[in-house]
Amino acid sequence: MAFVEGGSPSAVAGIERGDELVNVNDISVDTNDRGELTTLLSAPNPTVPDVRYRMVFRRAGKLLTVDLAAAKVVADSVPVVQTFSGADGQKIGYLLFNEHTVPAELRLITAVTQLRDEGINELALDLRYNQGGVVYVASQLATMIAGIKRTEGKTFATYLFNDKRAAKNSELSFLATACLPSLTGSRCSTTAPLPTLDLRRVYILTQESTCSASEAIINGLRGVDMELVLIGERLVESLMAFLAPKTAGSLIFQLNTRAVTRRVLAIMPRASCRAQASRRGILKAAEWRTT
Repeated sequence: MAFVEGGSPSAVAGIERGDELVNVNDISVDTNDRGELTTLLSAPNPTVPDVRYRMVFRRAGKLLTVDLAAAKVVADSVPVVQTFSGADGQKIGYLLFNEHTVPAELRLITAVTQLRDEGINELALDLRYNQGGVVYVASQLATMIAGIKRTEGKTFATYLFNDKRAAKNSELSFLATACLPSLTGSRCSTTAPLPTLDLRRVYILTQESTCSASEAIINGLRGVDMELVLIGERLVESLMAFLAPKTAGSLIFQLNTRAVTRRVLAIMPRASCRAQASRRGILKAAEWRTT
């Protein structure tokens, strides 16, 4: 288990980060049987509520058996915000950011306000479980970290479409104001200034699934010469932009599987990001460039 969502059936049952799944409904995770694999793959992503699975985990050499029922869980995009005092008197903030969603904007504003008021000098931004999402939220967070002086008037990302759609090319600036759109509309409900930390350096925790808008944060901060200390797996710089035009009542997500950043060229997205795109039936149509 890489991460356990607070309040989820797994959390209530006492499952912890680091627990190793051994079997589901008496089916070993090492099985090669197609039918058994289908059962295994459906367990982490059930579509029917209250369906129960018996799972066996290994923890510190001992087996732990739990019965879990599928349930709807509202994920917290910013589940942890803490400030620590170093031996030298410096205050170090820690922010766990798990997904770029519309509701995440308010959670990030609240978190950054807390860290600012606590007077942090350094920040550890944990993006290990963040596979991306809404890019304007990435721009806002980058501004909140770096500050207005460093980002004002600068481009956060440039959307570059293929040669058939070049007229749609556009730029996204470092956003300095809140938006907080309603979930049923696209209009912003506020234009209040975002809180800022005005840091010169940030430590960023990454792993294989840190991709897309999370990498936009990293490259956006690189583009304004922030000092970045990356801790974890090396990124492949796989940036992808999505479109979602409605076609015959269905949403078709489109992207170009190539992304160019200011300092690194990546030809293909990482496997984890590419697998997500494949599952959603994504087509090639656009790329983006962070400056």
